[in-house]
Amino acid sequence: MIDTYNYLSTTSYNRPASKSETSHNKKELKNLYNNIVKMNRESPLYMFDLSDDTQQFAVDIKESAYSLMDVLDQFGKGKDAFDKTGFSSSDENTISVVVNDKHAAANLDDFVIRVDSLATGQTNEGRHVYSDSAGLTPGIYSFNVSVFDEDYSFQFPVSTGMSNYAIQDALSDFINSTHIGLNASVKADAAENKSYMVIESDFTGTPSEGEASFTIQDSSMINGRGIAEYFGLNNVSDYPSNSHFNLDGTARTLHGNTFTYNNAITVNLNSVNDTPVVISKTADPKEIIKSLNHLAESYNSLIDTANSQGTGESENSKLISSIRQGYIRFENDLEACGISFDSSGKMQFDESLITQAAYDGDLENLLTDNNGIIGSLKSKAGSISINPMEFVKKTIVTYPNTKVTPPANPYITSIYSGMLFNYYC
Repeated sequence: MIDTYNYLSTTSYNRPASKSETSHNKKELKNLYNNIVKMNRESPLYMFDLSDDTQQFAVDIKESAYSLMDVLDQFGKGKDAFDKTGFSSSDENTISVVVNDKHAAANLDDFVIRVDSLATGQTNEGRHVYSDSAGLTPGIYSFNVSVFDEDYSFQFPVSTGMSNYAIQDALSDFINSTHIGLNASVKADAAENKSYMVIESDFTGTPSEGEASFTIQDSSMINGRGIAEYFGLNNVSDYPSNSHFNLDGTARTLHGNTFTYNNAITVNLNSVNDTPVVISKTADPKEIIKSLNHLAESYNSLIDTANSQGTGESENSKLISSIRQGYIRFENDLEACGISFDSSGKMQFDESLITQAAYDGDLENLLTDNNGIIGSLKSKAGSISINPMEFVKKTIVTYPNTKVTPPANPYITSIYSGMLFNYYC
């Protein structure tokens, strides 16, 4: 027969490091005692097949059920799984948010934003010149670039025989290599065999509405002609603008479309919308999914234990059926929130549905209702843990007469308890 004590000491079960605060309190122990008494009063007298495999199966059932009960204790009202450390947007297309500091965010209230306009960048479209012509005298040309309050001085050589297009192409590469926030390119005007430069800012915003955020000016001339003037590098085609939005009734202006709110949340302005967007406190879907993964791992372990006896066994079917009774009446609600069960009875997730259900609050309502799925599964796991012998091979010897007070018979669970000492008595 199996040495249960040593079996437990060498077997790794996925049990949390500590039980819940209510574990083994007076009320819990009294309920456990009453449940055992009721079970023994109504249970038939059995004769068990106590082979090593049967005993191991009973031990695994009890431990798997206990593990599931411990994980289920993480859910419910006031539990960490639904701590509201996240924030979500009522319109992700207009505004999206990312929580940077959960502790700081936990102290914030909901807030409202209306986006009036987005910040845009500047675009300069240069002068159209004949691509094959050579309009500049060879030499070293100097020019200055001002980006907001930063000034940069550059020199660019023009060699003998360089065409306008060759100069534009080399100058674009040169500007891009400076990494000052400008992106230059050469465009073709095929109809007239002309080309022109386009310079765009990688940044948005302007020091003042209607003003350029960057300028390009010649600082030297050769034969009265400068490179910036000749190619029209300072011709602004699209002026930059700042973002304008209203946050909780206060008008705000920014150079960009992203800002940090109270050093805790990054807010991204994505589009203009006349309808105010509510940024509300929610449970963090990532933390919920993490907790649900622990739940699924423990739940599926119990299913694996049930299936370990092989298919077609009546006890195996009885255990799986008993487990299924814990969630069957909530199955539609669970599926709507992204939680379903495969053909073998194992729990599986659709993370996109879970995330949406978390933002909508449906998942929290489902998993924090003490009379809902969590309570039902805890009750079922508790029943399984009290009497794992219900699910092993056995033969009924006699039924009890429940109309009269039963004689003082040993608890049926003592058969399980006796396994602990079968090598020591």
